[in-house]
Amino acid sequence: MGKQATLVLLACAPCVHAYTSIPAHSDARTRPGRAARCPALAAPTRPPQPSMQRAQLYLESRAAHEEATPSTFQALLSMTRPRTLPMSAMLLAIGAYGAERSWGFMYNRVIQGQLVLVALLVMATTGASMMVNDYFDFYDGVDALKAGKRPLVLEHVTPTTVKAACKYLYGIHLALLLFVRHSSLRFCIYANTLATYLYTRHFKPIVGVKNFICAGVIATTVALGAAVVKGTMVGGLASVWPLVTTVGLGIFHREVMMDVVDLEGDLAAGVRTIPAVFGRCGAIGIATIPLVAAIVVLNRSWAHGVVRWPLASSAPLLVMCMLAARAAKDVANAPENSPRSLEAVVESAPILLFVSLVISLQ
Repeated sequence: MGKQATLVLLACAPCVHAYTSIPAHSDARTRPGRAARCPALAAPTRPPQPSMQRAQLYLESRAAHEEATPSTFQALLSMTRPRTLPMSAMLLAIGAYGAERSWGFMYNRVIQGQLVLVALLVMATTGASMMVNDYFDFYDGVDALKAGKRPLVLEHVTPTTVKAACKYLYGIHLALLLFVRHSSLRFCIYANTLATYLYTRHFKPIVGVKNFICAGVIATTVALGAAVVKGTMVGGLASVWPLVTTVGLGIFHREVMMDVVDLEGDLAAGVRTIPAVFGRCGAIGIATIPLVAAIVVLNRSWAHGVVRWPLASSAPLLVMCMLAARAAKDVANAPENSPRSLEAVVESAPILLFVSLVISLQ
């Protein structure tokens, strides 16, 4: 028995020596002799595993998608155009100050509360009207060329969600409207809200009407601020009528220029706007007429003692006219520069209007 065990150990000794001579962390397939017999075993690297790679790519793509896609709340908030909401509050404050050319109303808590309430109502009207406009434009195909800007086109939010959000927003608006003290203010705010809701479906196809409605609703914000201080809508409008007229004419100019920028999308969707009917240069000429009228109004109000510095107040409006003239020149002679010129007109209009109003109140 002992002799048989000795023979087994002697027979296995070469195998044990070969095994123990392999370096640590190596593979037997890399031994020279075996690799020479089978070249396929000469590569020491481990083959890739497709399942793990696919899982990693999926996780990376999903993380990038979640990072790029906003939440439903963010998409709805972007549809309200948050950049335009502070403008409504500023116009309301300008109207409140212009009613008596004094900040004395800031010491009256009742007026303060009413101003805050009206500001919330005006901003709710503005935000809801933007959402309703995008909702109907999505179904009409107007936003087909604006896929990079519209959450509905990008499928960041569904039309059902937008519709439900508008219902809740209008419900909150009507509930807050009950707390406005003066009936004339309630009626004016409600009329503006109704006009912004109806204009997308009924007034927008009519050439120029949608521009007039937008300008009227925004200009009325100045009168609302004055009406809170004066106590009646008529009294507020009478105290700031030059400012209301200037804002309305300036916003009409900006709305027409925005239609010039969006001309291609409107033509594709069959929307009849002023540029679609009269062309880009014709529309820019039409948009300049309200600015000239606003300059005339400011100078006439100086004759009645309402505006003290009509020339200084008219200077920002003259700048708007020059920017529009440059845009018309680029549209006619240098089409490659026209988008930049048109954007400059649209973006600078609110700032120049604000400067004109501030000077008018001095």
